Amino acid sequence: MKNFIVYFVISSAISITGGLIYAKYYLSPKLKQIIEAKASEAVGAPVTIKDLRVLILPKISIAGSGVKFSLSRPKLDVKISRIYVSLPLSLKLLNKNLPLGPFRIQIEEPTVDLEIPAAKSENSAKPANPITDSQNMQITGIKFARDLSIEVIVERARIRLNRLGPDKTPPQQIFLEPLDFELHIPGIEKNWNLSLKTHAYVGQDNVSLNLPIYVTSDFSFKDFILSTTKSSGNFGGILFDLSGEQDLSRNIANWKLAIDIDELAKLKVPPNIIPATNWSGGIKAHLNAINNDSKNWQFLGDIKLSQVAGLVHFERADLSLNGGFRFDLDTRFSVLKSLKIDNLNLVANLDSAEIIKDKLFSKPKGIPLSFNVNLSGGFDKFFVQNCRLQFANLMSLFEGSIAIGSGQNSDLTMRIQPTELSGWESFFPFLKDRALTGRLELNGAVHGQIDHPEALSLELRPLKLEKIKGHIQYVSVDGTQKFSGPFEFDSDIRLKTHARDIEEAKVLMDANFTEMALIYKDLFLKKKGENFKLKIAADKNQNGIEFARSSIEFLHSLIFFKGRISEPDRPKLNFNFSLAPVEIEDAISLLPQFSKYKIVGNVKSNFNLVGQYDFKDAIQKSPLNLNGNISLMLPNFEYVSPAKVASDKADSKSDKTLDKMPDKTTDKATDKATAKVEPILPPWPILQTAHLKIDAKINKFHFDDLLADGMSASAQLESGIFSVSELKFNQIFAGQINLKDFKTDLKKALPDANGTINFSHVDTNQALSFMNPSYKNILKAQASGSVNFYSVHPAQSDFMLKLRAAGKTELKNTTISSMQIDDIINDKISKIPGVGKSKPVESKALATEMTLEFNLLKTIFNILNFKMLTPEKNELIAKGSVEVPTKNMSLQGIAYLANAPVGGDVRAANSDAQGRFVIPFSLQGNLMKPEASLAQKSIEEILKNTLAYIAKRETENLKKDLKDNPKKAIQNKVDQLKKGLEGLFKN
Repeated sequence: MKNFIVYFVISSAISITGGLIYAKYYLSPKLKQIIEAKASEAVGAPVTIKDLRVLILPKISIAGSGVKFSLSRPKLDVKISRIYVSLPLSLKLLNKNLPLGPFRIQIEEPTVDLEIPAAKSENSAKPANPITDSQNMQITGIKFARDLSIEVIVERARIRLNRLGPDKTPPQQIFLEPLDFELHIPGIEKNWNLSLKTHAYVGQDNVSLNLPIYVTSDFSFKDFILSTTKSSGNFGGILFDLSGEQDLSRNIANWKLAIDIDELAKLKVPPNIIPATNWSGGIKAHLNAINNDSKNWQFLGDIKLSQVAGLVHFERADLSLNGGFRFDLDTRFSVLKSLKIDNLNLVANLDSAEIIKDKLFSKPKGIPLSFNVNLSGGFDKFFVQNCRLQFANLMSLFEGSIAIGSGQNSDLTMRIQPTELSGWESFFPFLKDRALTGRLELNGAVHGQIDHPEALSLELRPLKLEKIKGHIQYVSVDGTQKFSGPFEFDSDIRLKTHARDIEEAKVLMDANFTEMALIYKDLFLKKKGENFKLKIAADKNQNGIEFARSSIEFLHSLIFFKGRISEPDRPKLNFNFSLAPVEIEDAISLLPQFSKYKIVGNVKSNFNLVGQYDFKDAIQKSPLNLNGNISLMLPNFEYVSPAKVASDKADSKSDKTLDKMPDKTTDKATDKATAKVEPILPPWPILQTAHLKIDAKINKFHFDDLLADGMSASAQLESGIFSVSELKFNQIFAGQINLKDFKTDLKKALPDANGTINFSHVDTNQALSFMNPSYKNILKAQASGSVNFYSVHPAQSDFMLKLRAAGKTELKNTTISSMQIDDIINDKISKIPGVGKSKPVESKALATEMTLEFNLLKTIFNILNFKMLTPEKNELIAKGSVEVPTKNMSLQGIAYLANAPVGGDVRAANSDAQGRFVIPFSLQGNLMKPEASLAQKSIEEILKNTLAYIAKRETENLKKDLKDNPKKAIQNKVDQLKKGLEGLFKN
C-alpha cells in the first residue's frame, strides 16, 4: 500500500509538472490518461478517474469528481476524497497458482502535500553525477530534475482489505486505521526521511489481532547505493533497528537487523492466535545479512530468550496441553548454503503443565518435566553434549552426534539411571487401577543414518525391568484387543542390532499374567484368574536367536519349547514344542475358533514349528509348517459339524417324508443350507500343510448323530488329508466296527471319504437310520461282514448318486419290514385248490439268518447273492437289484418251504432231498409292497417235474387212457396242474 501511495503521487506530480513546462495548453483527456496509466502501473491494477478538467489561470487548479488538485507554485496540494482498488491476488505453491482474492482496498480522506522547487537557471552550477553528465537522470523510464524536492504526507487515512469468503462465511478483514505516512525527499541524492504510524487490525470469525505499528527511517539513494544509518520501528511492542547498505548496480549488500522485546507481557498477542497467555520474559536477536559476490547471501546471528514463560491452553482430539511453561535459549548461528550452529543451549521446564495423550499418558501439574539441550555443529552434522531429560524421578542423559540427510552416520548414546517406578501408574491411565512397583534401567546407543531408519544399529546394554508389578487396563479403538488385570514382569534384555540383523542378544524374561484377562481378536481368549505364565531364555549365536528351554504354563497345562528365530523383521522360526501333557479342554478354552469342539482329555505331543511369521498376516496367513506326533487320551469327544447344523436347519423348513428320498433334483434346501458351510480344517497354512501322526484313545465318541464307545485310532494328517490306518469302535450301533484305509480331505467343507469297514453284531436298523432317517425299520438284524466304500458327505445333495460300496454280510435275527415273507407265501398257497388256510406257513422271521453279497453303484443296490434260512429249514435264494431313490425292486429266486401246505403229486414231484417244496418266484414293484409272481418258464418246469412223477407212478393207468383217447388225456392233466400252480402266486 505504501508503494501505491508513493508511486501514485510521484507519477501524477511528474506528469502534471511536465505538462505545465512543455505545453501551455494540455488537453484534459491526455492528462487524465497519463495519470491513470501511471497509477495503474504503480499498483498493478486498474485506477480510474471519472472526470478531469484543466483551466489555465494565474492560479491553476485541476479538479475532478473523484480527485481534486490545487496548485500554487511552488507547492501542490492534492486532496483525494476516496479511492477504490480491486486487487486479484494469488499464491504460488508447488508450482501451482492458488487464487486468494479479490481484495477490495478503500482509502478515505488522506492529505498529501508535495513541494516542488522552482527550476534553476542555465548558469547554475551542475551537481556532480558520476553516472551521467545530463541535467536529468532516467529511472524506469521517468525523467525528472536532479534537484527535484518531494514531500508526501498522508494523514488520517484508512485502508481496508476484505477478502470475500465463500457463501455464508465471514470475509477476512485487514484494517489499517488511522494511517499517518510521511516521506521527505529533499533531493534525489540527499538523505530521505520516512515515517509510518498506524494501528493494524486483522480478523476473521473469532480470531482477531490488534497491533500498533511505528516506523521511522533515514535513508539515502546515491549512485545506485541504497543505505540507511538508522531505521527503527515498533511492531506491536517488538522493537527493531535496521542499518546497512545495498549496491543495486552490483547487488552487494550488508544489512544489520536488531530485534529487542524487553518484556513479552507488553506484546499485543492474544491467545486465539498463539495458544498461550500470560507471556513474560525478554527476547533479543541480531541478524547480519551479507552479500559480497551477488550470488550467495550469508547470514550471521544470535538469539537470546531470557526467562520466557507463559500459560498454554491447547486442545486437540488426541492431545491436550494446559498450564505453565518456562524456557531459556542462547544460540549463535550462521547460514551459508546451510545452517551452522556455533552453540545452542536450551533449558525448558514444563513442571506446571498438564499433558494428556489419548488414554496412554497423563502428566499432572506439579510433576517434574524438564530438559536441557546443548547443541553445536555445522551444515549437516550436529553434536549433542550433556543433554538431560527429567520426568518425575527418572533422569536420562543423551550424548553424541546427529547427521541429517548427508549420508553420514549419527551416533547417539542414552542412559536412564536405575529408577524406581512406584507411583508411575498415575502417569499411564491403563495402569491406574493398582500400584505399580519395580525398577527400570537402560543403557543404549543408536548408530547409522537417521533418514534410513531401517538401516540403523541399536544397542541395549542392558534394558532391565526388574520385579515389575502392576495392573493394566487397555482396550483397542476397534475393541478387538483387550488386556485387563494385574501382571508381574521381570526381564534383562541385552541386544545389539545392525539394520535388520541381530548381532548380539541375550534375553531373560519371566512373566505372570494369571490375574489378567487377555483378548486378541477372535484368536485368543484368556479369562481373569486362569493360570498363564511365560518364561523365556534366549541368546544370539551365528544361526540366529536361540531359545533355551522356555515354557508356557496355562491353566493345568505346560508347554516347553526351544528353537531359533532368524531375520527378525519377518522372522523365520524353527521351534520344537513338547506338551507334557496338555489338557485339551484348557487349550480349547484359549482358542475361540475351536470352542465348537467339546473335548475332554489330554494330549501329549512333540512337534516342530518351521516357517516365516508375518506380523501383518498373523498366524492365520503366515506360511508356517507343523510336523510331529500327537497322542490323545480322551474320555469324551463331542463335535457337531457345521454341515450338520446347516442340514438340520434346512430339514426343519422342508416337507420331506420318509418316502421321498433326497436326490440331486429335489433336495434344494440342503444345497442352499450347505452352500456356506466352512471346511472342518480352518484355512490356515499352519494347519493346511501340517504333517502329524496321531494316536488316539477315546472312551466316548459323539460326532453329529453318531455315538460310539471305546474308540482307538492310528491316523495321520498330511497337508489337510486325514487318513486312518486303523480305527476301532468297541461299541457302535450295538456292535463292533473296524475301519481301515480311511481317507478324507479336511480342507473341504463337505469332504468325501473312502475306506474298508469290518463289522460284527451291528444293529442294521441303527446303522441305516444314521445314514438316512428314511431307512429306519426297513431292515432289522445283527450284521457281520466287510464293506469297501466311497462316499461323499451325507449333506451333499447327490450323496446317494455318488455313494459306492461292495461287500459281504451275514444277518441274524432278521426282520425285513418291506417283505412280509410269511404273508406272501400263505396268501399264494391258500389259493391252490384244496389247500385253503388250515395250515399257514410260519417262517419265524426273528430267527431268520441271511447272507448277502452286494454292491451299490449310482443308487442301484445290486444283490449278487442272497440267501435266507429259518430254523425250520425254510430257505430263500435270490439275486436282483433295488433302485434306492424310488425303492423299486426286481428280485428272482427259489423258495424252499419245509412246511408248505402242498401235497399230492405237485409236492412229491417238486421237493428237494430234504422234502422241502421248491417254488421258483419273482418279486417286483415297490420295496415296501412287492408283488410276487411265477414266470411261465417256472410253471412249465414245475409241470414237467410233476408229469414225470405222474408218468412214473401211473404208467399203467396212463397207458390205458392214452390208448383210448391219448390227446384228450394229456390235455386234461396239463390244464389241471397249470391251474393249481398259477393260483399259488396270484391274488
